Amino acid sequence: MKVKKRKINLHNLFYNDRFLMFFSVIAAFAIWVTISMTAGTEIERTIENVKVNVDLENSVPKQFDLTMFGDTEYTVSVTVKGKRYAVGNLTADDIEVTAQTNYVDSAGKHTLSLKAVPKDEGADFEITSMSQSYIEAYFDVYKEATYQLETDIVTDQLMPDGYISEEPILSAKSITICGPATEINKITKVYARVQVDKPLTTTATINAEIVPVNEYSGTLRYLSVKDNAVVTITIPILKVKELPVTVDFINAPKDYTTTPLKTVIEPSTVTVAGEEAYIDKLEKISVGTIDFSDIGALNNKFSFSTSSIKELKFIDGTENFEVSVDASSMVSGNFEINSSNIIVSNLSENISVEIPSNFSQEIVLVGPSSDIANIKSSDIVGTIDISSVQVSQGTMTFPIDISIKNNNSCWAYGDYKIIVNIKSQ
Repeated sequence: MKVKKRKINLHNLFYNDRFLMFFSVIAAFAIWVTISMTAGTEIERTIENVKVNVDLENSVPKQFDLTMFGDTEYTVSVTVKGKRYAVGNLTADDIEVTAQTNYVDSAGKHTLSLKAVPKDEGADFEITSMSQSYIEAYFDVYKEATYQLETDIVTDQLMPDGYISEEPILSAKSITICGPATEINKITKVYARVQVDKPLTTTATINAEIVPVNEYSGTLRYLSVKDNAVVTITIPILKVKELPVTVDFINAPKDYTTTPLKTVIEPSTVTVAGEEAYIDKLEKISVGTIDFSDIGALNNKFSFSTSSIKELKFIDGTENFEVSVDASSMVSGNFEINSSNIIVSNLSENISVEIPSNFSQEIVLVGPSSDIANIKSSDIVGTIDISSVQVSQGTMTFPIDISIKNNNSCWAYGDYKIIVNIKSQ
């Protein structure tokens, strides 16, 4: 007769109270043994990025008025040894590394030995080594000095062909440099330097790098700009273009608005430079304005200076334009206007204008001979416009604008004025 073996079911065992109690005791014992064997074991561990403290207060350098320049942020790796429980959770904040400045009593580069200790005096670990045992630092007396700036534009090609550059403009003429006295005393020039990587076609304003140099154009160390002042360089870039020139006319009779008098300008074309967006729109340049009242029955000469045209730079050397307006085919005639020929425009309701009854003035009219011969005094109208003048009570002088009835080809030559009496109503 075979004895049937009974299978052990783990699932049922964990529902057995006696088995569960026995299993818990065994597991707790195993954990206790493991911890007891490892927690007390001494290990070594390296802590990274521990900050080096350089305390200059109440130090030897302080007594000599020395300041530390250059890199002031140092870190080291520190290796510690101790029980696992003591070093397992250590961080860089648990260790203090100090640079020793006891022997820093003069300007220059000094080697500072490092000392590392636990921040907690009762800490249960020891420091066995550091990644480096010293640092090098530069000490000197702090000094400030102000220098004139010079521009330095670094580029392979500042602008394409067909463009010119004017003198660069600095946002500040001088700059204050601060740092160690030894280095400050070596400065001979200070440049405001910009790098232009591609040719410019428009004016550009660029933040400049401030570069102090010594007499050999070598750069210096540990220097900075006071208050982090920002300096910009504006590089004016102008486009070059050749353009014809012209003049404008005002107060022209109707017949001359579309068919002007023969006009010759010397030079007739000029080479100029201007901002690209502006000059690209230009097809010609007006060099001045001529009032028909300045044109007599002869070959009239006018002169205009390029200095009045601010938007453009004349790069071909042109300084003046000589303009000839030929009215020699015209004739002039003398006429008279009196108070009956004068009218007032833009008269407000609260004032009145009194034209002197004895007013009479000789005027000169210019035009084709046939038109001049047919003009009568009654055809001449003199208008005074009081809107453009601050009117007050009393006598005032106004210019007379002269026109001719039913005539589009004649004009008045010269300036004419009248004194009238102003009254408030």
